[in-house]
Amino acid sequence: MRASLGITAIVQSALYLSRSGNPSLIGSSAAVLTAAAGAAIVAGFFTPLAGLLVGACAAGAAYWTTEMTLPTLFAIAIGIALACLGPGAFSVDAVLFGRREIIIPQTRPAREP
Repeated sequence: MRASLGITAIVQSALYLSRSGNPSLIGSSAAVLTAAAGAAIVAGFFTPLAGLLVGACAAGAAYWTTEMTLPTLFAIAIGIALACLGPGAFSVDAVLFGRREIIIPQTRPAREP
């Protein structure tokens, strides 16, 4: 999931920059920012921030082009999910900050009256 969103963001940014004849400053800077965030997602570097950034850029692109497509909705949803879930075990973040283990406390049995 992580790598597919990152590669998709990089490809969409490259297509925008190559197909637009005279891109605006906001559009070209958003495309470069999306490509950088996509590369960070692929590497697993600052994944929560990069996931939010890709989701926000996809939402901004949908707003500015007034074209909300299903892949755009998927990019927004996966970006938010990555921001909430984190990078995973095989990432730069796991090496830098350590792996986190989720500990679920045992519940006590219910008392009968």
